[in-house]
Amino acid sequence: MNKISKNEKGFTVVEGLLIVLVLAVIGFGGYYVWHTQHKTKPVAVTTSSSTKPATTAKTTTTAPTSTTKYLQVTQLGVELPLATGIDDLIYNYIPNDDTDSTPGSTLTFSTTSLDNISSACEPSTTQDVASGFGIVYVKTSPLPASDVSTTGSPNDEQVVLYSHVNGYYLYWQSSTSGCDTNSQGVVNQSAQTLFNQQLPLFQAALKNAQAIN
Repeated sequence: MNKISKNEKGFTVVEGLLIVLVLAVIGFGGYYVWHTQHKTKPVAVTTSSSTKPATTAKTTTTAPTSTTKYLQVTQLGVELPLATGIDDLIYNYIPNDDTDSTPGSTLTFSTTSLDNISSACEPSTTQDVASGFGIVYVKTSPLPASDVSTTGSPNDEQVVLYSHVNGYYLYWQSSTSGCDTNSQGVVNQSAQTLFNQQLPLFQAALKNAQAIN
């Protein structure tokens, strides 16, 4: 009486299969919904069609500051560059030098430091009297060749052409006696030492004379 018939057993198997199928469909559907919601969205990459050039640092060039001092001979519109050691150069201007066949003027030079050691070293105020660093003859036309030394060393009869600047010829003649010796012929050693140091600097300044801008 409790035995199950074949038809009843077959129905039970089909029913079980249906239940499994429904559960499978429900499980797949749940998985699909979950997977869709958690799917990684692609990151949008934005590209720009214009590229800004790299910023270039500007280099500022500062002009060097000139520290060269000049002695301006305003009567001639000429200036002499002064190196260290002769930046206290001083001068006297003596106009209308007519002591030779070529008229012109005369310049005499010294330094304050040299003059302070020996008063005999002050620039002369008298035409054709050498003192300090000697005499510079200023001419508007060149002297005869016979009056100009070709060795670069002036003497009693010859001078040396040092510059042709701003329309002037500057001829230098050294002092024959020397400002380092007094009227009694006694040599002032301090003056002699400083004179020997400053004379080449003076000659360089005279050679590099230029027109005042």
